[in-house]
Amino acid sequence: MSARVVIIGGGLSGVATAVNLADTAASPLAITLVDPAEEVGKGVAYGTQDPDHRLNGPSPVHFLTLDDHEHFTRWHSESGACSDDPGSVVGSAVYPRRRDFGRYVASRFAEAARSNRSRSELVHVRDRAVSVNVEAERAVVRLADGTDLVADVVVVATSNGPPAVLAELKSVAHAHAFIADPWADGALAGLPESGRVLIVGTGLTMADVAVTLQRDRHGLALSAISRRGLLPRSRPTKARGIDVIDALTTNPPAFVQRHPDTQSVRQILRLVREEIRASAAAGREWQGAFDDLRDAAHVVWPKLSPVEQARFVRLLATWYEVHRFRFPPPTERIISAAIDSGALTVDAARIVEAEMYGDQIDVRLRRRATSEVVLERFDAVINCTGPERKPTSDGNPFLNRLVEDGVLVPHPLGLGVKIDALARAVDRTGNPQDRLRIVGPLARGRFGECMGVLHIVARLTDALPSMLATTGSSQHHAG
Repeated sequence: MSARVVIIGGGLSGVATAVNLADTAASPLAITLVDPAEEVGKGVAYGTQDPDHRLNGPSPVHFLTLDDHEHFTRWHSESGACSDDPGSVVGSAVYPRRRDFGRYVASRFAEAARSNRSRSELVHVRDRAVSVNVEAERAVVRLADGTDLVADVVVVATSNGPPAVLAELKSVAHAHAFIADPWADGALAGLPESGRVLIVGTGLTMADVAVTLQRDRHGLALSAISRRGLLPRSRPTKARGIDVIDALTTNPPAFVQRHPDTQSVRQILRLVREEIRASAAAGREWQGAFDDLRDAAHVVWPKLSPVEQARFVRLLATWYEVHRFRFPPPTERIISAAIDSGALTVDAARIVEAEMYGDQIDVRLRRRATSEVVLERFDAVINCTGPERKPTSDGNPFLNRLVEDGVLVPHPLGLGVKIDALARAVDRTGNPQDRLRIVGPLARGRFGECMGVLHIVARLTDALPSMLATTGSSQHHAG
């Protein structure tokens, strides 16, 4: 009988896990992907159908397997997606629509289900997982319909949860004028044609919402706020000229080769600033020096003490993320034009309190620059704080159940759950579990960087030999 793998979550992380296991196993596996969606591969990130919602990186950094990082780029061209979307081409780079990448991921799963190197069986079960019981010789996944799926390995590959609602906004969270999750189906459909809208958050989620409203609701005046008022930074104007796979797989990474003994956030910040200044002196853009750190995060982050990791989250995480998660150029052009025209304002402020005023929402804001509290009235408030990363805070009953059962332990800094270097979930007794693995954003607390496609796939690839060994299958080596 084939070894059994159950993957919970049908977005990018889940499909990448299924495709890589089927491609690298030396013997057939029975792979079951559990997700209630009609079609796998899209999840929250790639389920949007808005034609102006784009990948924030160029096509070659979006892939499912390390052995062919240009596969999506070819698919985008050969499928006609590129010719149907001339706005995706920016110089020599292509920034596809997110929905097209979702279609691509779905097609990769379908192709692997039809035929794969290990002759594994891939099946999509449309249901929700409600619990996982990990035993010495097996794991059992209970589905919402009462079915039990027995597995040799279970992989939890769920995506980030919907945005968290700030405590100061909970008093208006029930209101029609408050949009808690802009990614929910039809979330923006009920907005008025004119009026004032407050967008809480100034990152890429805000940018997507603002782009949509600029196109579909010209009469709305948009105000975006966050504590620091920081916008995503720009993409480099030209490619670095290095191989993306080499950057991901070089061991130790280039940044660690140059700086092998980094032990504090202050030291890392100083080194990155020095490298950015050196890059500028040599006529190079800052993004290259920053990306060297990003690509070394899985080595640098675990070496930091818990105190230093907490210092980073408290003081630098916001700054890191605006440099890490950059505007796709077509989106940046729209946002810049909206700011220049006054249709969108971006401010550093925090919400003190909010209350209903008829059908509108009164919000008291404390502006960072002056500390004064001002009262402003809005026709709608949209929550764009970004995905919730604490597994027990987003209302996900499956993850909450696993935490309650002691199968998963939340990361102390709210960065997913505790795992080891082989992606094994650590239980409440501190033991890593061979039969329960974590892939995707929930692994960020271990690796420091596990949000973008390329790093999710890289860390998955690192864990594949151990996963396959637990199933009793070795890893196939090409050639």
